[in-house]
Amino acid sequence: MLNILTRKTKSSSRNLDQLFPNFFEYVKLIRLGRCRSYRLDMEVNMSRILFGPEGWKAVLAEGFTFANVKAVTQGIAAYLSSYNLGKKGVVVGYDCRFLGERIARTAAQVLVANGIKVLLLRRPVPTPVASFAVRERGTGGALVVTGGSFPYEYQ
Repeated sequence: MLNILTRKTKSSSRNLDQLFPNFFEYVKLIRLGRCRSYRLDMEVNMSRILFGPEGWKAVLAEGFTFANVKAVTQGIAAYLSSYNLGKKGVVVGYDCRFLGERIARTAAQVLVANGIKVLLLRRPVPTPVASFAVRERGTGGALVVTGGSFPYEYQ
């Protein structure tokens, strides 16, 4: 699961479609290879990316792939840049699930490639630690790779 924590803005109470108006269109352009912001290693059949109240959740290696992580993170980078939150930086954290650190590093690379300063946490941490780091460092938000309360095969 990929949780996206952002600092409160005027639009923080709106639903996902309003909060990320161009996000799904942006992901579609990435899939079609029409986006030049970040080169993605495209897979032939990228799975559908679905967001729920707790963020994006999918089974590792089925829907949760590195290509999809890059696509979602590129959308997040576009959102952060459009609200000038990228200048403040982003905390990237992960828990101790399988490949958590590698997924977090991949997300951090996409953010850095978009000119967003990244504070990558050094070891697995609970999500509230990333929230604390946002407040303590005054960053624009956090991206946390965690399975939450879902079974081990979820990321």
